[in-house]
Amino acid sequence: MIQTGSLEVNDQTGWRRVYLLDKATISLGSHKNNDIILPEDRGPGVAEFHAQLIVNPGDETLYQLVNYTDQVIAYGTAGGLTNSIAPRSAAPLADKNVFSLGGYTLKLHTTGQLTSRPTGEDDQPSLALSLHLPENRLKPGSILNGHVGICNLGDRSGVKFELAVESEQLTDECFTLEPGPLLAAGAEGQLTLRLFHRGQLPPAGDCHVILRATAPAAYPGQHVEFPFVIYVEPHYEHELTVMRKPRRTGE
Repeated sequence: MIQTGSLEVNDQTGWRRVYLLDKATISLGSHKNNDIILPEDRGPGVAEFHAQLIVNPGDETLYQLVNYTDQVIAYGTAGGLTNSIAPRSAAPLADKNVFSLGGYTLKLHTTGQLTSRPTGEDDQPSLALSLHLPENRLKPGSILNGHVGICNLGDRSGVKFELAVESEQLTDECFTLEPGPLLAAGAEGQLTLRLFHRGQLPPAGDCHVILRATAPAAYPGQHVEFPFVIYVEPHYEHELTVMRKPRRTGE
């Protein structure tokens, strides 16, 4: 399944993470077996298996949010959570819908696109960033080819965008990213992001990465970040030593 959406998770302290929706069904809760784990220490009130996001088979921009608990789930938009999902029932969610699970606030991005934060109250976001990956696992000896979308939402033309990959685990030899494009107002560009499994690098396990885009000349002070996580499968090296059995004296 090609990645078309993401789920932005925020807790009450300002902690934020974005998860790629790379499966047709995504489970959410505090238990470690969920696809998206919401620990109790960051947001109290989350059940072990709290909810599930299910993509609409006929329209991947729509999801069903299933409530598995005995409590209501509030949902709506950034302007307010004015609707609720009754216990043991479901409701449809669309792009930019927001819902709460315990102490967490979650925002659905069905296009996988995140926008920059304006520098002033009356400003509008000028940059948008999206990511499409065929899967979120990096296998030994493989290359994971992704596509990064960048959009000029502002009114300036000839804008030069600068993109960067930030990660403590993903070193320079483990990825390549094409240079940022020059875009007219309202235009979109697409870049190729390649992730490489180099054996011992990157380290096995969850690899946290942030894509960052800026356009300092045209939109100073604005930037957009797209955090995501991939799982790096372990690389095993085996060595076989063959030893001859010593012959006994007289044989």
